[in-house]
Amino acid sequence: MAISVASLASSFASLSFSSQISQKPYAVSLAHSKQFSFSLTSKIPTLVVSASVAEAPETEELETRENLLKLVKSRLPGGFAAQPIFGTGRRKSASARVVLQEGSGKIIINYRDAKVFVYLNLTSLLALTEYLQGNPLWIQYVKTPLATLGYEASYDIFVKVEGGGLSGQAQAISLGIARALLKVSESHRKPLRVEGLLTRDARVVERKKVGLKKARKRPQFSKRWYLLTVAAFGIKVIRKESLLAAQKEDLQRVVDLLSLKEHHARTLLIHYQWDVDKVFAIFVERGKERLYVEAGITLEEQNDNPSSDPSTEYTCEICFEDFPDEQTTLMECNHRFCNDCWTEYFIVKINDGKSRRVTCMAQKCKAICDEGKIRDLVTAKDPNLAEKFERFILESYIEDNKRVKWCPSVPHCGNAIRVEDDEYCEVECACGQQFCFNCSCELHSPCSCVMWDLWLKKCDDEAATINWLSEKTKHCPKCHKIVEKDGGCNLVRCICGQPFCWLCGEATGSAHTWTSITGHTCGRYKENHLKSEDSVEDYWRLTHYYSRYKAHIDSLKIEASESKKLILDKVHCLEAKEFQLKDFSWAMSGFHRLALSRRVVACSYPFAYYYFGDLFANEITKEERKIKQNLFEDQQQQLETNIERLSMFLEEPFGDYAEDKLVETRMKIITLSTVTDDLCKNLYECIDNDLLVHLQQATHTIVRYRSNGVEKASEL
Repeated sequence: MAISVASLASSFASLSFSSQISQKPYAVSLAHSKQFSFSLTSKIPTLVVSASVAEAPETEELETRENLLKLVKSRLPGGFAAQPIFGTGRRKSASARVVLQEGSGKIIINYRDAKVFVYLNLTSLLALTEYLQGNPLWIQYVKTPLATLGYEASYDIFVKVEGGGLSGQAQAISLGIARALLKVSESHRKPLRVEGLLTRDARVVERKKVGLKKARKRPQFSKRWYLLTVAAFGIKVIRKESLLAAQKEDLQRVVDLLSLKEHHARTLLIHYQWDVDKVFAIFVERGKERLYVEAGITLEEQNDNPSSDPSTEYTCEICFEDFPDEQTTLMECNHRFCNDCWTEYFIVKINDGKSRRVTCMAQKCKAICDEGKIRDLVTAKDPNLAEKFERFILESYIEDNKRVKWCPSVPHCGNAIRVEDDEYCEVECACGQQFCFNCSCELHSPCSCVMWDLWLKKCDDEAATINWLSEKTKHCPKCHKIVEKDGGCNLVRCICGQPFCWLCGEATGSAHTWTSITGHTCGRYKENHLKSEDSVEDYWRLTHYYSRYKAHIDSLKIEASESKKLILDKVHCLEAKEFQLKDFSWAMSGFHRLALSRRVVACSYPFAYYYFGDLFANEITKEERKIKQNLFEDQQQQLETNIERLSMFLEEPFGDYAEDKLVETRMKIITLSTVTDDLCKNLYECIDNDLLVHLQQATHTIVRYRSNGVEKASEL
């Protein structure tokens, strides 16, 4: 060997190891002592080497559960609520009670459960790590209020927390600490509020995004998926002839994946509302056995022995009579009853409209009966009832499917509409009926389905009274007496001498012209009418929004019935003239834009009535409501102004214009159509992004705006 064995032995003999880990502001020392040796055997003399690890300071022992209980009781006489510096925090279902006392930075959480929540004398950080599983994000949530004010080592913190998961509990503790620090000094409010530590995060389930799957930020794209399904996506019309083919399509997907019989696949899909994706998801997450059990499909093999004696008799447990084998029926759950009892049972179920999922007659058996055997037994006694059963099974694809709904046309056209992805959409059937797919009501966007349902009930109950009061009477803004209008001028005068505007009820001066009142404009709703009386205030609000909604709806009906014919006549006159301009489609495009935009602005009034009313009073402060109302009404007023301008230009007799003036009118109509389309889009974005996005209620979802209007359903 090139190295000296003697020098190597002497070097190892004097070797010692010392290890100490330090990390500010906390230090953890590792102590260990051990002797170890090894020997080298070769031709050279035996070498023995030993080494020792230097002793480190001993660690401090953990406090026991009994010591923790004594510590908390001694520090908190009278319990948590009796302490002067106390705060409560909540997040989702987690609730935390926090007490602050001057100390060195100890943090004790849920002292009652010593197995999970342990306090270390060595450092409070290790106690948090034990409780919060060492997640740095949760630890940061707990200590952020203290770090913001520089109190990390100034207070001992005692916490009782329950409910929710560790993430929710950590955020609840953070809010409780922040609120408790306000009782130390009110000057802490500003720095804590700047960091957002005093505001409870009340979100539970993120709100659905318009046009997207649940709360996704953007659509998920797959090129292969797109190429395979681009032809199948969209809105489809299902007629009576194509209903069976549509049902077979979904059945075949389940049969191919799970290797099932067709009636089992139908039972599975009916149970899960014909949601094939949900069936596949449950199959992957929970397994085939759990999937079948929940749907009532038995996995047991039938104990039918074809070689058994045909003369064997069975006792029916329903009528308690003996029957030969051919007069009984055995279901897949291995329950056998006589054919007469089965038939009567099936007839009752079909007549009650419960034939889509007929369970076994046996007690506590939830298995679904084979539809083939039901069909055979019922057909033998009543063929007409068997046809009814077949129709129920076929129509279950529509009745139980959330992606398919009947067209609400009257009289019924017999068609159904199927959507592929977003159920919040407005569709047009092949018969021409337009409706909201989610609620099957008439088109009502940008008003949500919940608001529209409330609005229809409100209008049905009070429409007659509102119409008479809004047309015949107004309240004087000075003496509050009812004033009836008996002339055509919109400037009226009460018997007390107060002049006011008939449209909005505002007090005005007496100077006016045919078109306006001097120094007065109206069009915005202002909550300044008799605020001392809630009933009168409700009347003013409802009258304001209903009258403007009704005015736009009436204009929409008149334009659809009369203006369309007039515009077509003007276009025919222009086509007969020898102008260089040959394309007159801009006239009908402007008319369609006018109809679409007027419906949007009309339905925006029911939305404003409920959003800025009492429906969300607990979620929006008065200051926030005022700011949002001004923002919304600015968008609404701009849209309304341009709609009236577009309507004015479309009503002009441009069929008799010279070519120069016709070109000028054409440019105005095209420009106003584009501007109106942009304003409609801005109004939808304002409602969805600025108004609805902050609400806790996820039930208010609006249909996304389509510049081309309602999407027409294509043939399946």
